[in-house]
Amino acid sequence: LVAVGSSPPPYLRIQQRKRPDGLPAVLRTGTPNRINGHDTYRGTNGSAKTLAWEQDGVSVLLTSDTLPYTELEHVAASMSLQR
Repeated sequence: LVAVGSSPPPYLRIQQRKRPDGLPAVLRTGTPNRINGHDTYRGTNGSAKTLAWEQDGVSVLLTSDTLPYTELEHVAASMSLQR
């Protein structure tokens, strides 16, 4: 990760934001897939693929210009948020 919003290709960007109201509606698109007990949502940001979910009041967004959704889901499954 170089800096938020300026990652050169190829990249995997991981963003977290505390959101007491949960995952924004704009990121809850399509049919959810369960990973580690949380609904995850596939999306796009330009030509990049995104995977979003909410866990304990924290919204997480993975974005990659090269990884397929299956790999983003593997990354999500391997993550744990620490308080």
